Amino acid sequence: MQKSERVYPDAGPERERVFDLVLQAGRAGHSHVQIAGLLGISRINLKRWLRDHEDFAAVVKRADDFALAWWEALGQRHAETREGNAAMIMFVMRNRFERDYAKDTFVPPEEDPDLIPILNMSRKSRKKIRKVLRKEADKAKAKRMAKKFDPENLDEDLPDNLRAHLMEF
Repeated sequence: MQKSERVYPDAGPERERVFDLVLQAGRAGHSHVQIAGLLGISRINLKRWLRDHEDFAAVVKRADDFALAWWEALGQRHAETREGNAAMIMFVMRNRFERDYAKDTFVPPEEDPDLIPILNMSRKSRKKIRKVLRKEADKAKAKRMAKKFDPENLDEDLPDNLRAHLMEF
């Protein structure tokens, strides 16, 4: 016989205790699975609570922000001290906080309505657009690089021999 799942606390001190546990877990960098374990529920039940209870979903979203801050602080400490495993931190950040740290950061359409037509395009069309945009970005970069070595843009305080040498390029 399977153990019954814990019921969502609708009101009172039990619900406040659940919310406090969730926020504490977030402050400690915990994942949703870890939060479910602390609450004594399954991952599936946690997903149900998120879907069915807006107040709980808001608390978990806040806990997710706390967890992101915890992981960013850990990464910063490791960068400053050169201790720890940078690859592991990058792996966690990219996989767990995909919205903020994925290779191609995704902005949900509800936050940028101009993206909806692009998202509705076929993968092939999006690939063509990406190719054109990259080509234009490369042109703009080349133009900026050429401008850097334009003798007209050189600092007037440069010695003449250095100016002449740079103009050769």
